[in-house]
Amino acid sequence: MSMMRARQFFFSSPSGGNPDLRPQRPHPSESARLPAQNVFARLRYSGLITLALFLGVLGFTAGAAPVSAQIDRPSASLMTPATSRIDPEGALSVPLSPAAAAFVRSYAFTYLYTGAPSGTSMDRLGHGVYGVAKLPFGFALGASLERQRPLMFDHHSRYAFSLSHSIDPRFAMGMAVRRTSDAGVRPGVTSVDLGLIVRPIPLFGIALNIHDFFGRAALTGGAGIVETTFDGAISLRPIHRGRDYWTLEAGLIVNTAGIVGVRGLSLFEIPYVGQLNLGIESLDLGGFRDVRGSVGLIARIGTLSVGGSAHLGDGYDGAGHLILASLVGGPARTFPLGKKILDIHQDGSLDARALVSLLSSLELARMDDRVRGVFLRLRDTRLGVAGAEEIREAIERLEAAGKSVVCHLSAASLGEYYACASAKGRFVDPAGHLRLLGLSLESIHLARALEKLGVRAEFIRRGPYKSAPEMFTDERMSASSREERERYLDEVFAHLRGGLAEDLERSESEIARIINEGLFSARDAAAMGLVDGEGDEYAFSSTLRRTLGRGRVVSKLEPRRPDEWAGGNRVAIIVIDDILVDGKNVDLPILNIRRSGAQTVIRALDRAVRDPRVRAIVLRIDSPGGSAIGSDQIWRAVMRARTKKPVVASLGPVATSGAYYIASAADVVFATPSALTGSIGVFFGKADGEALAEKIGVDIDPLERGEKARALSRFRALTDAEKEALRDKVDQAYALFIRRVAEGRQLEQSEVEVVAEGRILSGIRAFDHRLVDELGGFSKALARARQMARLRDDSPYTFAPRRPQTLLDYVLPGRDDAATRSLAELFPLAHHSVRLFLPLMMSRDGALLALPEETYLGP
Repeated sequence: MSMMRARQFFFSSPSGGNPDLRPQRPHPSESARLPAQNVFARLRYSGLITLALFLGVLGFTAGAAPVSAQIDRPSASLMTPATSRIDPEGALSVPLSPAAAAFVRSYAFTYLYTGAPSGTSMDRLGHGVYGVAKLPFGFALGASLERQRPLMFDHHSRYAFSLSHSIDPRFAMGMAVRRTSDAGVRPGVTSVDLGLIVRPIPLFGIALNIHDFFGRAALTGGAGIVETTFDGAISLRPIHRGRDYWTLEAGLIVNTAGIVGVRGLSLFEIPYVGQLNLGIESLDLGGFRDVRGSVGLIARIGTLSVGGSAHLGDGYDGAGHLILASLVGGPARTFPLGKKILDIHQDGSLDARALVSLLSSLELARMDDRVRGVFLRLRDTRLGVAGAEEIREAIERLEAAGKSVVCHLSAASLGEYYACASAKGRFVDPAGHLRLLGLSLESIHLARALEKLGVRAEFIRRGPYKSAPEMFTDERMSASSREERERYLDEVFAHLRGGLAEDLERSESEIARIINEGLFSARDAAAMGLVDGEGDEYAFSSTLRRTLGRGRVVSKLEPRRPDEWAGGNRVAIIVIDDILVDGKNVDLPILNIRRSGAQTVIRALDRAVRDPRVRAIVLRIDSPGGSAIGSDQIWRAVMRARTKKPVVASLGPVATSGAYYIASAADVVFATPSALTGSIGVFFGKADGEALAEKIGVDIDPLERGEKARALSRFRALTDAEKEALRDKVDQAYALFIRRVAEGRQLEQSEVEVVAEGRILSGIRAFDHRLVDELGGFSKALARARQMARLRDDSPYTFAPRRPQTLLDYVLPGRDDAATRSLAELFPLAHHSVRLFLPLMMSRDGALLALPEETYLGP
């Protein structure tokens, strides 16, 4: 029988599930929701300005006297549409701005043709092919081949190679080398271009390109001295609602001969269509000579862009024309080319990081308009009730967005079944079964084992319900510990029974009877209406089409082309998982043991506060607590952060003791109804191995100065005087804990003390006592953070701090390692005993711990 793990910890947080289960209490510091606005209405005035600019271009070019180009670079590429130097279209970064190639997600290819009527004096006409490919470590390689056929000069070819680099979406640099073949009056030219782009915020960007960098030194081949040209640009995006629909750019062009030119453009994104581009330039400000304008449209379908533009003004006999086609690795946010069904296959235990990774995948599917529905397969996840509630909530948000979910189960536990009960379709493998075996709590006790080893654990605790030390000192639960666990189990089971009754449209008494019966084969489950049918997951396409509609099943979605410079405004998600320790994160991958270091978490918080792109912070907490000092340090960092930006806490299946200590500082706290929280209390403990040392023949010969010099020694017991001194220290830490929670939650200390002294709470009970503000999981917490930051409902988010990519693959999306899984699952008692005993052995001498005892919550 698989078990669902739930560790007893320090404090409680609200939990998800049915949004009508509990009222939602608004927090006084929460920002008001922006009224819903139609995208096209928001962009109306920008469209009028764009039209006015276009009319101005026509009038300006009509009255200009034709002259030859004044800034005439022999290394210049073909005429291009009105294109930003900060964010060029397709692979046009190669000829225009080599640094911009570093912003390409994977690849980009562009074909360009420019032409003009006979009699024109333009020389930048012909065909061009351009390509950019992303390389590792932030590099990008670009190349181009052009065949220019101007009407007044000889035809000639030009090829170029570029290399660019960016480690951050806000900065990039690049270099391009170009070679022009010999062409009669235009001798061969080899030139070097340099580029730099800075996009510090989503609204603003600067670019500087230096063309023919060595031109004045006559290092350009047969052309001799070529004037070096400086091409600078400043771009603004004045309308910003998470996606950038309008770009205005002004450019200044100066060469070493003293000629000055200007350029202006307006790029207007038409939702679900493409881009309208308008441009005007004068290549000599002396009398505004050589003035040209252009107007064009680029249509986008998935990864393909096609378009054209008309060019008017000096140098043209009538109007020039341009045709462009681009293929890019990341599709644009326009009409998708075919809908997709996202196949999410979770095989293996859902630890803290793996659970939030799965929830993130479901949220990304909700945000992506290419996704029609989700095919969710859960296998051997050891999913607890609180985690199942978060998955249910994410499924409900998908259904509300018009995207249905089909679940396929194999040997499903109660947690997996509960997670999928609200999905549109529930199927089970023909050879599979359901194990709806109810809930159980198992408390691990090591007292007799330690006694046999010759190790004695000594603890000083505050509160009769602070039961963590009982794991090491007692053989059974104390009466107070049993009382709290019985109450918690009653509340969770009642909530689960009610949720299943609603999903299956049965009475709660019938649900209780089904759980008591427990085991169901695939055929029996289908006959009883517990699932919609049996199905082979490898021959499931016809069933998916009937349930979700037509769509190609994919296991991965191609990344979108970014809408926003600097990566866009986003939510930063700070993950605090496993036991809290002082200092930096600790990772022991083979043992599946992790520690969240206070120093690492604080640095991540401070970076999020300093980053102008981060508009809100979500604390994702799935931890039993740990170091009292580290918890208080993070609490203070959260309080500092919330003075700058909204902070929302999302409590995972377990967020108790020191973990709740941290959560209490947030503006708004979310927890699922079944989340394990509370355990407000502190204890001090150490292990005395004197008897063990004697048993194995190790002699300890101490020297000391001071009566208490060996109080924290691992090889002697505490004296009565030392216990009294430590008890006072524990009392002071407990009083600080109460004050911190009261301050963070805006409660009276007496209100906190009612649920303190180590009591554990469900999310429901924590909500009733105002320790959490709303019942909901990760999805609802993320939605609230976006609302408070006035971001759109599908704005991006990032995770920090990152775990190393080792055997456990901690970095999102989380994948379970088979070798590590075997250690944790084949020997669960030993694994969890080691996890909990390590804090005593690894903690700094004299550390106070806000940590509850480990339990299993198993269906």
